[in-house]
Amino acid sequence: MVETKKKKYKVADRDGMYAPVMEKGVVSVWTDYRLNGRRETVCLGHDGPGGLSPARAREKCIDARRIPAEGVSPAIGKQRNRRCLREAKSSGRLREK
Repeated sequence: MVETKKKKYKVADRDGMYAPVMEKGVVSVWTDYRLNGRRETVCLGHDGPGGLSPARAREKCIDARRIPAEGVSPAIGKQRNRRCLREAKSSGRLREK
């Protein structure tokens, strides 16, 4: 359980994963990585009911730190996937349930 405080704070975990905790207790899981010598950050997901479990967050963190070694940015890949999904929904190729 995450403690709710008057201002946001950050909880660090192993493997470069960390979670900023907002004033209302909302927790998102992030990791930093380096690509071509530049620091980048990617959100792995949100904690809570129906959200990201700690085990799944660690798996995503390991993947996000492995992918830059192949010369690909996990953050840009995530943006592309989101854009493709939005385009598919708007064009009617993908129907919402």
